[in-house]
Amino acid sequence: MSILDQLEKYLEQKEKADRLEEEIRETDHTIDAIVFDLYDLTEEEVETVLDSLDTDEKEKVDIMGKFKSI
Repeated sequence: MSILDQLEKYLEQKEKADRLEEEIRETDHTIDAIVFDLYDLTEEEVETVLDSLDTDEKEKVDIMGKFKSI
């Protein structure tokens, strides 16, 4: 197997891993939103929880969007 073939295989595997990481992140955010809903939290309370966890702003927006759509 040539170096070029190995590099191509590596890049394919990296792309696959990146897609899986994004899918896991999306699933985690959905689970977070469902848990917040189960505890009957308000949007303000959810924001407080996310702030206390030092949640990244992009993740916070995604979780809040999922929470609002439940």
